Amino acid sequence: MNGFLTKASVLFITTATTILLKPASAGNVVELHGSGTTNPSKCIWHIMERMQEQAKKPLHMTYRAVGSGQGQTEFLGKDSDYIPYTDFGAGDIPMSNEDWTALDSTQNSMLHIPFVLGAISVFHSVPDVPNGPGGLNLTDCVLAKIFKRDITTWDNAEILENNPNLDVEEGLRINVARRVGGSSSTKSLTQYLHKSCPDVWTEDLVGKKIDWPEGTLECDGSALMTACIRDNEGTIGYIDAGHGHNENLVEIELENYDKKFLSSKTASENGGIAAAAAALGKPDEDFSEVDLLDQPGEFTWPIVALSYLYIRKDLTYIEDPDTQALLVSFIKALYDPNFINDCIDLFGFSTVNDITREDVYFALDNDLITTSTEEFKFEAAGDENDKDHQGDYYISAKRRSFAEYERTENEGRIADLEAEVASLRSMIESMPIHVDYDDDDSNADAALGIAIASIVMWVFAIMWFGFLQKKVIHKDVDEGSLVSDINVPGTNGHGANGL
Repeated sequence: MNGFLTKASVLFITTATTILLKPASAGNVVELHGSGTTNPSKCIWHIMERMQEQAKKPLHMTYRAVGSGQGQTEFLGKDSDYIPYTDFGAGDIPMSNEDWTALDSTQNSMLHIPFVLGAISVFHSVPDVPNGPGGLNLTDCVLAKIFKRDITTWDNAEILENNPNLDVEEGLRINVARRVGGSSSTKSLTQYLHKSCPDVWTEDLVGKKIDWPEGTLECDGSALMTACIRDNEGTIGYIDAGHGHNENLVEIELENYDKKFLSSKTASENGGIAAAAAALGKPDEDFSEVDLLDQPGEFTWPIVALSYLYIRKDLTYIEDPDTQALLVSFIKALYDPNFINDCIDLFGFSTVNDITREDVYFALDNDLITTSTEEFKFEAAGDENDKDHQGDYYISAKRRSFAEYERTENEGRIADLEAEVASLRSMIESMPIHVDYDDDDSNADAALGIAIASIVMWVFAIMWFGFLQKKVIHKDVDEGSLVSDINVPGTNGHGANGL
């Protein structure tokens, strides 16, 4: 009996040891986790989601949108002997010279990976002022005086100088909405104001977090900034342009370096976002002096933010070699037209130029220290079929789930419905309505017409919501996670903290 138990024990120990020592198989989940700026968060989530859907090897990729400042803190790991808390960080500001030097001096050199450009813009809620030409024009110094609370009403003479047709209530108060925590958009805005109007906006008012004048609205995060502008008449605030446009906020026409009033949309349509970043350094260089603000050019936008990933040259602090390989492939996806073009089309970003892309590829191939022996490769939808593309480390556009297919179809239907609603709204607003208040029949007809129009618009709204809800349900049930581009109350898809 004792002999049997001994043999059984030996067999159990041998089997358990074999399992524990068995190399990772295709079934093991490869994880990748990052954190940082909210500005390109939807772009990052979208690309991560596509990679997970198209991979054969199970992937779990996450990104916490916590703001550039927190993203840098978690990447630096100053309180943990410079061991990062994440696999990568992200921000819309480069690492400071102090932090970049500290990493370099402790043999923890890093790379800046610039991947998309976006405009920081200024939006408002002045009643009856349209978007685009004919909207609200502001110069740099007038904008500085508004944010500094030197100009406090919309009928101020300096505002009216470039807006002679502005018709507002006398003494309409200007509410200034601003961020609370450390924010790259705050830093970009304040740097721009100081650079373009230093006599008004002094150097002590520049930074990710500053001491704002009393009487300003505290609106931390993209969602709260949107609410502050929209829900408080006469408010002015700053936010990444793509987010503001998606929320249908009204944009201010800013005067650029060449003295042209324009919106970020006009700038983008004429290459004026990418124009601000014509020349950048190599990824392993100090980026702290990179300046994209108030650059010359007829259509150049004055406040441009460049989004970076921060990664270590030595990736061996990441224990799983497959995670190291996945990080490299994720970065390459940020330059692959099959992935990054979605971020241009969906979220309004501009891509960096070819020289920057080639510099990043060179750094990934020559500057990194890794223990990975495999490489995650991509198969595009149009690539010729090859049996090797069925391998564990291929991320293939030819792999699709039905849930993903149906979401794609629904997105087209939703776009059609939105266009129908916009058309109906425009038609209703253009209808001449004459009501003879002494005529009961006229009153009844007018009321009936308005009621019918309202019912039609509600029907379309309910249909739109139904498609949206179906999209979330498919994502949640079939793939086990909530779709990233659906706005959650209180977060607006950007996380609790700011850009």
